[in-house]
Amino acid sequence: LFVVGDDSQSIYGWRGADINNILDFEKDFPRAKIVKLERNYRSTSTILGIANSVIEKNLKKKKKNLWTENPVGDKAVVFKAADTADEAHFVANQISYLVKSGNFTWGDIAILYRANFQSRAIEEGLRAQKIAYKVVSGVSFYQRQEIKDVIAYLRLIQNPKDNVSFDRIVNVPPRKIGRVTLQKLREFSETERISLLDTIEYCEDQKLLPDQTLQALSRFRSIIKELRLASENQPAASVLQTLIERTGYLDYLGENYQREENVKELLRFAEVSEDMLLSDFLDLVLLSTDEDRGDSGEKEVSLMTVHAAKGLEFPVVFIIGINEDVFPHQKSMYTLEELEEERRLFYVAITRAGNLLYFSYSSKSSSKKTYLYSSSMRNTSRSMFLDDLPREHVVYESHGREFAKQASDSHSIEKATYESDDTDCNLRFGQRVRHKKFGIGVVKRIEGKGSKAVATVSFFNFGTKKILASFLTFLG
Repeated sequence: LFVVGDDSQSIYGWRGADINNILDFEKDFPRAKIVKLERNYRSTSTILGIANSVIEKNLKKKKKNLWTENPVGDKAVVFKAADTADEAHFVANQISYLVKSGNFTWGDIAILYRANFQSRAIEEGLRAQKIAYKVVSGVSFYQRQEIKDVIAYLRLIQNPKDNVSFDRIVNVPPRKIGRVTLQKLREFSETERISLLDTIEYCEDQKLLPDQTLQALSRFRSIIKELRLASENQPAASVLQTLIERTGYLDYLGENYQREENVKELLRFAEVSEDMLLSDFLDLVLLSTDEDRGDSGEKEVSLMTVHAAKGLEFPVVFIIGINEDVFPHQKSMYTLEELEEERRLFYVAITRAGNLLYFSYSSKSSSKKTYLYSSSMRNTSRSMFLDDLPREHVVYESHGREFAKQASDSHSIEKATYESDDTDCNLRFGQRVRHKKFGIGVVKRIEGKGSKAVATVSFFNFGTKKILASFLTFLG
């Protein structure tokens, strides 16, 4: 029996993969000979130092230490952005700088993110800089089914004669409107030379369809009519939020968290547009959908989730959106096993890079408003994973100092400074701690200062507790 595996890259627990198959291998096969393949041929020693430091924080692991004969390389950059738009602007500017330097091409660069919804902002930033890109193992934001559904609703609200949009969403979510009914609507529409939406009223007046079908169609028409009236003086964000509520679209998506987050991201984008009316917002979406991304004559920058990046490698890697509740994912914070899988996922992202590595996160929300559906971005604290990065291998940057202007020919920015978020009690949101009775947990809130500081901690085996910070041991 010959087995090859890497416990540090076990990232498919949600598909049923069991890391214990690797961790317990020697117990299951006591006579097995273990050979560690620790030499790395891809990355600089700096990047490997970061990867080793990150994965070392996991309690369940095989002891390994990656090394290489490659050059030391440049320090990684941690960029603190004002919001997701600022983050995308930084990434796009830096990519342009790297390509113009002549050292890299578009195809040498990858942008990795934890969840698909995060691609929207970065796609906007790349388009603004005319940077050619491709979404790997996925589709671009505005081509996703749920986004096309919602946009079709908005277009029908804006233009009640848009029969194409009507066809797409008249039965989304399902309203028990069958193909026979839709065919009759089309026939009546052609005969009377009126829109499909107006045909509903015509059928009601003439009682041309069964009562139950007419009721379903009438409710649909009422939603469109109500929101069209609202769109005349309410911002697009308000119309979109009401649309999601009135149609029950998120309930329709069920447990499909990724599709739900995509819809929430569209709502965030509408909120950022402040008081833009629906017509202007749809014009903006149209530009985002159809805009020419430029022809570089070379391969495009690759955009993908970290899961999709496994097995790939790039000279330059940007890991974006490293915020709490996003990376690690908010649904992976309740057990030690899930949190450690998230850290392994972070490790996989880091080890995709060969020469240059960038981390970025947002320090605050993109919008001044409160999002009814934006649970994943309410908390804009930087991720606990950024605390795992060794100080000797990274530099910290924000718009206090423009990176491209400070960079030398080797792209280093050694003069950048670190901005600490630590509190007086040396604990911060997202840190891992140990308690003598309750074991290991994650800090969710800190109240008070100094010796009187009280931490709200989510313990993996005992739930959430409030405990004096002095009784907790920081695990690093």
